[in-house]
Amino acid sequence: MSQGNVETEIKLPIASPEDANRRIGALAFRLKTPRAFESNVLYDTAGGALRGSGCLLRLRESGGSAILTYKGRGQAGKYKVREELETPLGWQWKERYTGVNAPRPPMGNGTPPPPSDDKANVMKKPPPKRPPPPL
Repeated sequence: MSQGNVETEIKLPIASPEDANRRIGALAFRLKTPRAFESNVLYDTAGGALRGSGCLLRLRESGGSAILTYKGRGQAGKYKVREELETPLGWQWKERYTGVNAPRPPMGNGTPPPPSDDKANVMKKPPPKRPPPPL
């Protein structure tokens, strides 16, 4: 793992968002970038190979741009330290101009549900070839 592509993540306990804002303000930090919507979609194999090995593949969209991120398996220690590789995608998100609805929350397996107008095109389960036997 190269040193330039390592993420070290720490978690700091706070009582509430208001407490965090008060503490940050007391240190003379100020808001630089206003809050913006960020869409994160995780990808994995059908068998969950990435998650099972402690890795992650994420597509993040925010402010009209998208970044694909790979996070490797974490190293044992006090903080979460792992390889992180990111690449910006060479296109701009155009949903705001196409009439496509905002992303819906993922289903239980992390896969976004099909758009509502696609539900009519989803294949229906075929009827049984023969009726079930009486019990």
